[in-house]
Parts: sequence; C-alpha cells; structure tokens
Amino acid sequence: MTNKNILILNISQNKDVVMTKTLIREGYQVSSVNSLAAAVKNTNLSACDLVITRADEPELLNLQLGQFPPEIGVLLICPKESIEKAIECAGIGIRSFLVEPYSAAKFKETVRQAINKNQMIAEGLRNKVLVTLEQANHLYANELEASKIFDVVVEMSFSVTQSDLVSIMIKDEDSGVFELKAVRGEISPALERISREAMVNGAQIIVDETTDGYVA
Repeated sequence: MTNKNILILNISQNKDVVMTKTLIREGYQVSSVNSLAAAVKNTNLSACDLVITRADEPELLNLQLGQFPPEIGVLLICPKESIEKAIECAGIGIRSFLVEPYSAAKFKETVRQAINKNQMIAEGLRNKVLVTLEQANHLYANELEASKIFDVVVEMSFSVTQSDLVSIMIKDEDSGVFELKAVRGEISPALERISREAMVNGAQIIVDETTDGYVA
C-alpha cells in the first residue's frame, strides 16, 4: 500500500471510474469531486498528495490552480494540441502533465513520478526553511529573500494547522521591539492582546481550555 491520497477533479464520469479503479489497485486512497470549490476545500481540510484534473481551458489554469495550497501537487491531463498552452498558463506551483492519449502504464507511472516530485520539492522547501531559520542569528539574509521564506512558513503552517491566525514576529536586537514579518488570517483585538501578553511573559497562554488552543 502506498498510503498516498489522490483527489480527482472534474474528470468525465467514465474516465473518473476507470482512473479510480486503476489507482485503488495501485494502493492509493482516492476521492473525487466535481467542482473547484469542493476540491480546494478538500485539500485544505484533509491530507492530499496529488490532485488530478483536466486542462480543457488552459487560459484559466493559473486562476484555478492558484486557489490550492502551494504544497499541493497537480497532475494536468490535456490534449496534445494544447500542452504548450497548458504549460504556459499553469502558473507557479508543483505541476505535472500527461498528454492524451495515454496508456494505463503511462498513467500509473506519471502519477508515481508526480507524487515523488511533490515530495522532493516539499522536503527541499522544508529543509531550506529550517536551515535558513537556524542560521538567522548568524547571517544577514537578503531582506526580500527572508520575506519570501517567512511567507512560505506562514502559509504552510496555516494550511497544516488550520489555525485562525499564523504570524511570524522577530525581535529587533537594538530596540527590543517585535516586528511583524508575515501573517495569515485575521488579527482580532483579542488575539492581538493575547499575543502581546505572550511575547512579554515568554510563556504559552491557554486561549481556550476546551479546544486546547495555545499562543506561544
């Protein structure tokens, strides 16, 4: 068993059934949805290693795929005549492509490669983030590069933890003031007050004992 989760989006019913059976035989956990909104919700609420969908309208791909979390890999199935347009419009992200027509063996191999690529990129990104943060006290990073890294850390944390608010604050060594570097979610007055209290006290604060929520 591979224990990998695959989501099929908006594939025709007949092909959906064939794909699902093929992937299940290979040991994958498979689910399918018929709308982009449902697919995005699914990837935000549960683990997903790969989304498989068609690229019938390449011009809309960047807008559509941009709604998925950045760590989600997408395999795009498209006709031979539109592959170049699909690659051009797929936007920034972990993308793989499968050109029609294709054999069952080609489909299975492309899925395997897409998941492996997703894992390697995600692991490389995590390692880069950890190394950069570890060296933050010793090296002066380019401000723009550091900002991008902070944004990635916050986005990944927000997606994985499903928190209402994720932020990174760095203490300025000269002034002693904490500066907000990246944030995802809404900053409510209550959360702002609790966060500042946590920074002053330097300890975890129980936000809600019934939900085991903490601000550190």
